[in-house]
Amino acid sequence: MSEDFRGIEEISIRNLGVIESAEIEFKPGLNVLTGETGAGKTMVLTALSLILGGKSDTEKVRTGAERLVAAGRFAISDSLASSLEESGAEIESGSLLISRSVSADGKSRIHVGGAPTTASKVAEIAEELVEVHAQSSTHRLTRPAYIRNSVDSFGGLQELVNRYSALYSQYQELSERI
Repeated sequence: MSEDFRGIEEISIRNLGVIESAEIEFKPGLNVLTGETGAGKTMVLTALSLILGGKSDTEKVRTGAERLVAAGRFAISDSLASSLEESGAEIESGSLLISRSVSADGKSRIHVGGAPTTASKVAEIAEELVEVHAQSSTHRLTRPAYIRNSVDSFGGLQELVNRYSALYSQYQELSERI
């Protein structure tokens, strides 16, 4: 992977719906999942959702299996790596492994960098890991802060934004004092 790449590198799926076992590698840039109805595209997205802290569902465990397991390896930023390492996660060569298992009896476990955690904590960092575009939907593009940051970044306005933020903070402090 290129050093500036951030995103999903690989996903591994076991016993999820129609998928008995699958390994998918992703490359930097646009990755597209296509296939006929029933081929497992939705199960790949379901696995990704589970990995990123989505709601678990015992009905997704493959018939006859004891548990489903979904794992994803993500290239992450140095700042995210530092923050995750502080909470006990292991980062290997700039990559983070998140794994999720759901047993047929309903028990769900999730690990970030080998450290057990909660789905809600993973959901907090999920936005920094991947963006999924599906028919008529995107996740980040519904957030004004994401759009504003994207436009500011594209326009090379970060220095102005930082200066404005500092001045606005000063204004708020003065306003509170008055």
